[in-house]
Amino acid sequence: MKKRNLRYQNTLLLLIVITAVAVDISIPILPSITDYFQVDKNKSQLIVSSFLAGYGLSMIPFGILSDRFGRIPITYTGLIIYVFAGLIVVFSTSFDGLLIGRFLQGIGGGAGPVNARAIARDIVNGKALAKLMSSLTAALLFTPIFAPILGSILYLHYGWKTALLVPPILGSILLISIWLTAYETYPQKNKAFTVRQQISNSANLILASRESMWAMLIILTSFAGYQIILTNVSLLIVDIYGIAVHLVGPIFGLSAGIMVAATIYNKKKTQTEHPIKLLKHGINLSIFASAGFIICYFIDDVPFWLAWVVLFLLHCFNWLYSTQYKYHCTCSTF
Repeated sequence: MKKRNLRYQNTLLLLIVITAVAVDISIPILPSITDYFQVDKNKSQLIVSSFLAGYGLSMIPFGILSDRFGRIPITYTGLIIYVFAGLIVVFSTSFDGLLIGRFLQGIGGGAGPVNARAIARDIVNGKALAKLMSSLTAALLFTPIFAPILGSILYLHYGWKTALLVPPILGSILLISIWLTAYETYPQKNKAFTVRQQISNSANLILASRESMWAMLIILTSFAGYQIILTNVSLLIVDIYGIAVHLVGPIFGLSAGIMVAATIYNKKKTQTEHPIKLLKHGINLSIFASAGFIICYFIDDVPFWLAWVVLFLLHCFNWLYSTQYKYHCTCSTF
């Protein structure tokens, strides 16, 4: 049983990153996609936002359905949608068709992170849960390093469409991996609740915990800031500063690497300092970075290094400390 759980946990590491891979691998190729379809480069933001719209809309329904019909059927459903929508994206002959594919891909991708965390809580608890959650968080942290670099390499040697093939290939691998390693983890007795009872129980659990309310607020605000960065990073690097497209991935990956280093430092600090204190430090750094944005607004020719430092200071610490707080609340609750 222990070996079976270990193989299952390795599958969860891939499952939780499917949405991050689909978003991050597309960052270096956004200008190329808009050039190919001959649309305004400002519309490149829609390639990311359409995916995130589907992802955001699907998470709660997938959570409810997972509690209703079990983890495995819903995970299969999401991955099948994710794979086929990814193929629509790759073979689209119009920009609108690509956006529809990205939206559907986001819907399917929503099943990954939702069920990965739910299954983790089903199969382990206590210190084992904390360790598994830490591994899942690490997988999410390293994805923004490797996915954009991989996207740049594929674009440079094989064209931008090959980068978009990675998500459906990953989804197909996951379908096979789940078939080989997965088993249903949700207790049958919990399926007796009606959908209304499920929603009511979940809402009461969130509202009853002040920590959950704060965590939700912080995650929402940091996530919004992160998406603004994602949707504008290619335009900033390529069109404003004239840097080659194939360098977008390495630049973004380097910044994500700095974020990982900050996360490791933050994890060590949690052993000696209270999470609330660390959270306050993160908020102060976010305020400092926001002040940097205001300064940049009044400078006519903002140096690239200054814009990048301010941009990722906000992204890094805002996302970093919200993740730490979410992790703390999860381990405290379960």
